[in-house]
Formats: sequence, structure tokens, C-alpha cells
Amino acid sequence: MSTNEGPIYYCVDRTDTIVEIGGSWDRFAEMSGAMDLFAHKVIGTGLLSHISGDVTQSFVAAALDAARVLNARRVMPYRCDAPRFKRFMEMKVEPVPSGLLRVSHRLIRTERFPYELNFKASATGGSPTVRCSLCGRISGADGWLEPEEASLLGLVRTGDVNQVIYTVCEPCKSVR
Repeated sequence: MSTNEGPIYYCVDRTDTIVEIGGSWDRFAEMSGAMDLFAHKVIGTGLLSHISGDVTQSFVAAALDAARVLNARRVMPYRCDAPRFKRFMEMKVEPVPSGLLRVSHRLIRTERFPYELNFKASATGGSPTVRCSLCGRISGADGWLEPEEASLLGLVRTGDVNQVIYTVCEPCKSVR
């Protein structure tokens, strides 16, 4: 979540409420088609309400708590894909003198998908696909697969919206 205009960040208080947003946040939200995430709409809301999946929420909450308890910066790689691109990102959580935590996001690199892959957090029942929030892989019978591999096996569809449940896979849990 960084653009050519610079890094994107937000600050949360001790209750994980978003109290400040900086950088080119609104520009990135607009470019991503997420006008509901403009700064004026998210300031004052709970950070975790913007994160899909109970396991992912717990993972992020634990990262925030660790930064507070250790009073130290934490840096974690993750993926934030767009329909045509894999976006390799970095999230940095660091305590600031005011007692807040500053969470910044930086784009490391992008890789083009060979075709369009759309994912949306499932809001209904049915049988959504399970996807790791950190590495972007899809859960399959033989383990965790890159989205392109999952599409070849018919686990996700190209050019269509794939309903997913977000979690954190065991390989990502074990290295973070």
C-alpha cells in the first residue's frame, strides 16, 4: 500500500482504533476501487473490523500486542493482490512516542498474473475457497498452492469473482 507518492500509514491507539491516517492513503484507496476506505470514513473505527477472517484478525492483533509489549518494531511480509498483479508488500508496526502504534505499508514488488484473478471475502455460506492472508496461496488437497496453480486445478476461476475465507496458513504461522 505504497504508491509513487510515498508510504501509506495509519496509527492506532491502545484499543486498536484508527486515530490517524497519512501518506497517500486516499489515492491508494481510489486506485484500488475502495472508496469506502477513504481516511474520513475509517478514522475512529476499529482496525480489526477492516480485516477479513478471524484467524487473520487474531494474527494482526497479536502482532500489534507484541510491538506494544516489546516496545519494538515488527516487520512482516505479506501479499495484497490485485486482479492482474501479485503485490508483495511489507507491513511495519512500530511504537511512537505518543503511545500510539504506527503501521506502515510498503510495496516491495509486483508480478503479473497470466490472467485475471478476483478474490472477495465470503459474506455468505456455501463453499468458499480458503486463502492465506499473508502469502496469498490457496488451500488445496495437496497443500497450499499459488493462485495460478489453483486455477489450473479448478479451485479458483479466472475472470470471475472467487469467494474466499481468509486465514493464515501453517507455513506462514511458523515463520512469523
